[in-house]
Amino acid sequence: METQLSFFGSPKRRTAATIWPRREAPSVVTYFAILPPDEIHVAMIQLRQETVARERIFGRAVAPERLHLSLAPLLRRRAADGSAQAIEPLADQIASRVTMSAFDVVFDRIQTFNTKDRDETQRRYYLVLDGADLPGLMRLNDLYRRSLIRCGLGAAMPKPFNPHLTLFYANRPIAPRAIPPIRWRVRDVALVQSVHGSGRCEIVKRWPLTRSGPLPQRVHRSFSEGGDWGRAEGEG
Repeated sequence: METQLSFFGSPKRRTAATIWPRREAPSVVTYFAILPPDEIHVAMIQLRQETVARERIFGRAVAPERLHLSLAPLLRRRAADGSAQAIEPLADQIASRVTMSAFDVVFDRIQTFNTKDRDETQRRYYLVLDGADLPGLMRLNDLYRRSLIRCGLGAAMPKPFNPHLTLFYANRPIAPRAIPPIRWRVRDVALVQSVHGSGRCEIVKRWPLTRSGPLPQRVHRSFSEGGDWGRAEGEG
């Protein structure tokens, strides 16, 4: 007896349902940073555009509202582990130990850094501003390092500190070159929260740089301002 063939082919075997790995919650990085004033953004963006055209590089630009200089890390956590407000008391404790006057910062060079932890096919190059002489930034970083150590968070601090401001993620490196100085007065330190991979950042709080000690200022803003260098609590 002939077997009648089905137009729909042979019956499929039942297979176990595929179990997809659970997607991990994105990490949230909270750090202390220095933010250039809005009027400085114009000079930085113009310099970036001129450099990209001159060097014939391509990549991704950092949005003006995201331009910052990382000063000291605080915490890295999962997005589901609480809000930034939960770590504000710790941030207040760290910032309250630092007293320093406002100071001028001057960037007079542009160059690229690279991610040495990746192979060459996946390596990214950071087009950055830096300077040959940045004593104010070095001092302020040192004061935050000491304060973090006193709060039991010294291990989070990278060493050595290499102050720079990222303008662009480039496809290849360029040779360092001198630029007309970009200068502004650093008047405060901000607490910034960034959700990794989302492009979203939030300025949580700011502490003015005053020789008598910083008073916290609550800030509600999301990303879409010389003299005696000061001291950390416990110094003579």
